[in-house]
Amino acid sequence: IAWLIRRIVVVVVVVQAVGMALLMCVWVPALGWGQGTFHSLFYAVSAFNNAGFALSADSLTGWGGHWGIVLIITTMVIVGGLGFTVLADFEKGWRWRGLSLHSKLMLVGTGVLLAATLLFFMLAEWNNPGTLGGMSVSDKLAASWFHAVTPRTAGFNVVDMSALSLPTSLFYLLLMFIGAGTNSTGSGIK
Repeated sequence: IAWLIRRIVVVVVVVQAVGMALLMCVWVPALGWGQGTFHSLFYAVSAFNNAGFALSADSLTGWGGHWGIVLIITTMVIVGGLGFTVLADFEKGWRWRGLSLHSKLMLVGTGVLLAATLLFFMLAEWNNPGTLGGMSVSDKLAASWFHAVTPRTAGFNVVDMSALSLPTSLFYLLLMFIGAGTNSTGSGIK
């Protein structure tokens, strides 16, 4: 058990430190050293732990079209949501054949859910003036990817959640019920 706890602590610290450093590349120039560093630390921890806590009432809506923020936050949410068992499995190597059945199921399941949610969100919200309707194509794609990743466990948003169409809201309820992987930082039935 001590070995497992040490491995988990190392993974958590390394992933969050890398995420913080990457977020600092965006937020320190935009917000200054103090606030940019604090935002980077806060969101690195919140994203990896699939907590979805934000520093403002509108979550990350001001950053929805910023591909750097979108990719860093969503990557951390995905890595945290895969679970420590899958992450530990990658220590053996990155070959598909070497992964356990659990890891393969988690990776395929996550991929399918992400692809399905991305497609669904784009189709349902593309012309909705309250969500994606008034955005450029690049911003629509960034926001769609963000909202394909976050509804299962993370809770962040880059569009007004009260303006989502009814089908999207119902689909999100299903995704929240499904949640993240076993032994992960996320919630849901796992």
